Amino acid sequence: MQVGDQLAFQMEKQLEDFLVHNWASTSLGQEYDIYTEDGQPVGQQYPTDTGPMDILAISKETKPGSWSPN
Repeated sequence: MQVGDQLAFQMEKQLEDFLVHNWASTSLGQEYDIYTEDGQPVGQQYPTDTGPMDILAISKETKPGSWSPN
């Protein structure tokens, strides 16, 4: 990994953290909620078969309990 690659990775992580912490203030946060399980937010770095997903969000129109990522 080169220095520029490492810096870009750190900046991507900072952007991800910023989006998650300020989700309600974003345009995405108006239409989507970060995925939760048992009332706990688990949508950041959500594990998938091909690697972690940065942010898993679900439409606010989706009824609770009617959707599962599995």
